[in-house]
Amino acid sequence: RYYQKMVSQESAYRSLMRTVDNAEQAREVDGSQSPHFTREIRLDQVGFAIGAKQILRDVSLSIPVGSFTTLVGPSGSGKTTVVDLVTGLLKPTAGRVLVDDTPLADCSLEQWRHMIGYVPQEVLLLHDSVLTNVTLGDPALTEADTEWALRAAGAWDFVAAMPEGLHTVVGERGGKVSGGQRQRLCIARALVRRPKLLILDEATSALDPASEAALCATLGELRGSITVLAVSHQSGLADIAERVIHIDQGTLSS
Repeated sequence: RYYQKMVSQESAYRSLMRTVDNAEQAREVDGSQSPHFTREIRLDQVGFAIGAKQILRDVSLSIPVGSFTTLVGPSGSGKTTVVDLVTGLLKPTAGRVLVDDTPLADCSLEQWRHMIGYVPQEVLLLHDSVLTNVTLGDPALTEADTEWALRAAGAWDFVAAMPEGLHTVVGERGGKVSGGQRQRLCIARALVRRPKLLILDEATSALDPASEAALCATLGELRGSITVLAVSHQSGLADIAERVIHIDQGTLSS
């Protein structure tokens, strides 16, 4: 009976061990140097390939501190790959990514990512208060930090008008607030730790034109105070950017 039980569970065991091995092989090696982002992020002749498929080719790009840069291009052109290289989620197969003059490969990725705020395309809010949704329950973040982030994201006016203010529950997946308000809360979440780099990954794609225009006006006010790297195929984020970089078939043009 024990042998039969062991045999019946063998395939699940081997599948689990393959998953463990794959995770070990994908383990990130953290660099020893602390990143200092005071001048620019630079991609220096970067290439990236998956097997025989070349995603990026000889890409050189500088993102100065305090600038607002938007990457535009068709789906599959390599926009998100650039973001993943900047955040250290991917490593280039050619060239280097540098923070100031330090290769990202030599930097502590944990410290670098603490300097980044990220707003994804898909908005995910918890069935909890505005405060918890912005701070994600981090006890180190205060109500004052949350209010600052909400003001920076253009969300404070509608939050202050809620019945319980910061302690108002937003409903399942944020169902008690509008799409534009949900997006602003997610931007506040990205800003609350006062990052040096804000990444917007198709952050306005699900909004109607009026909500997109209002959100872009708010984001435009962040220029100079924080470095913004936006990925979009919408015109709104391109219109407010200082630089628009077109990417197509893995190559850049400005």
